[in-house]
Amino acid sequence: MRLATISIAFALFAAPVNAWSLSDLFSSYEDRFLEACQTVLKQRLKSPTSFSLLSDPIVQKRPATIEDDMGWTDNPEKRKADKENISQDPEIKEVFERKVKRFNSNQHILVRAILEYEAANSYGALIRNYATCTHTDLSPDKFSELDALFVMINGYTTNDWILAQLRQ
Repeated sequence: MRLATISIAFALFAAPVNAWSLSDLFSSYEDRFLEACQTVLKQRLKSPTSFSLLSDPIVQKRPATIEDDMGWTDNPEKRKADKENISQDPEIKEVFERKVKRFNSNQHILVRAILEYEAANSYGALIRNYATCTHTDLSPDKFSELDALFVMINGYTTNDWILAQLRQ
């Protein structure tokens, strides 16, 4: 009965019905963050259905830096490539400077998890691997579907990863 009352109250007074799901009411920030990490990681695997998490990830939070937000902390190669692009193109440099200014105007939190997992490669052999999942956030108390778009696996958001694949 109490659950029905809560559901009705949210339906009437909160966000539109499609913006909330019942699981959102009972899922913690960490649960939703880890779910987003696994979803993004599976999209990059040769065999997503073979994915198996081998241990419980430990989630850590700390103040974020611009290096964290750019994905450079966990990926020195990306840092080098990005810095090269920034130095060669005045428009990219201007966009980056605006991003740094905007980032520095607020306090961000870095949320990080190390995922130990197993998944099949192209030949079907199970391979054990690790992935670092990170997200910089202005509001570390809530994690939305929009936030899930900016989760990084090993320093790459989904968009970064797709662009890197196209360049190869």
